[in-house]
Amino acid sequence: MLSKEAQNNYQPNLPNMISPPSYEEAFECYLKSAEKFVISSSFSSKVMAYVKLSPIVYRWAIQKFGATSEPVKLLFYDILRARIAIRPPNLESESSDNNSPSGQVKKLYDEFSNGRVPYSEMHLSLLAKTDDNDLLLDFFDKYLPKIYNKSKKRKNANLENLEQKWNEILFSFHAGEKTRLTETDFYGHLIKYDIESSAKFLDKIQTFKLREDVRYSHHSEQEEDGGDKQTSKRSRLV
Repeated sequence: MLSKEAQNNYQPNLPNMISPPSYEEAFECYLKSAEKFVISSSFSSKVMAYVKLSPIVYRWAIQKFGATSEPVKLLFYDILRARIAIRPPNLESESSDNNSPSGQVKKLYDEFSNGRVPYSEMHLSLLAKTDDNDLLLDFFDKYLPKIYNKSKKRKNANLENLEQKWNEILFSFHAGEKTRLTETDFYGHLIKYDIESSAKFLDKIQTFKLREDVRYSHHSEQEEDGGDKQTSKRSRLV
C-alpha cells in the first residue's frame, strides 16, 4: 500500500490520452462548417427563427474575439437570419418570453446591433430582402449615420474609406435589377451574393441618400494601358 505522501504525489499512467480541444480550436471547427452553411444555395430558402448555437457561444465570441472580428461577423449573420425569420406581427408575442427561441434571437440581435458589430456585404445580402421596418431602421437610421457623421467630423482615412465603401454599395442597388455584392472571407475566398432587393429596402436607400446628401457624378479619365491611351467612363462617388 502506498504511503500518504506517495498517494498525494501519485500521477496515473494514461498513455495515448488526448486533451480536449481548446475553445479556439472548437470555434475554428464551427467557423469552417458555418462558412459552408452561409454560402450554400439552399440556405436562403430556409426559414428558421432560431440560432444554431447556444446564446452563450455568441456572447463568449464577442468578448473573446471582439465586435469587428471575422468569427463575430459570421455569428451576426446567423442572428440576423433568425431575426428576419420572426415575422411581424408575431414578433412581440413570440419574443416576449426571453427564454423562448424567438426571445433569445431578439435579445441576441439587440446585443449585437447595439454592441457596435459592423454590417458587411454578407449581412446586407439578408437585409436587402426584408421589409421589416425595425431592422431597416437599425441599419439606415443608426448604423450608417454613425459612419458618415464620424467621417465628416474626424477626417480619418479609415472612416473615409468606410464611407466610400458604403457609398459604392448603396449606389449598386437599382429597382428591378439583381445586385451582386462580393467580399473576401477570412480564408481569402471571394464570396458572391446575388440579391433581389425589397421595395422598402430600395426606398430606404433613396431616403438615406437625400438625407445625407450622398451623390455621385461621372467623369472621364485618360488611362495608360500598354502605351495606348484609353478613355474610360467611371462612376465617382462624392
